[in-house]
Amino acid sequence: MRAAITPMERLEFGLRWEAYRLAYFSSIGHSTKVAALTAKLQTLEEDLRRESYQFSDEGQTAFQ
Repeated sequence: MRAAITPMERLEFGLRWEAYRLAYFSSIGHSTKVAALTAKLQTLEEDLRRESYQFSDEGQTAFQ
């Protein structure tokens, strides 16, 4: 049976996938696709940052 994929793993996979696509379209000079993928990567990075912050101990007090 396949283990369930966590939301963080899904975001990390999406980030890698879009980075590969960005590199490909950059290499062939497709500027409109590069701009769209750059924006998508920034969104994924922000989502991943938010998701990792949710599971971290940063900003949490010991008396909650």
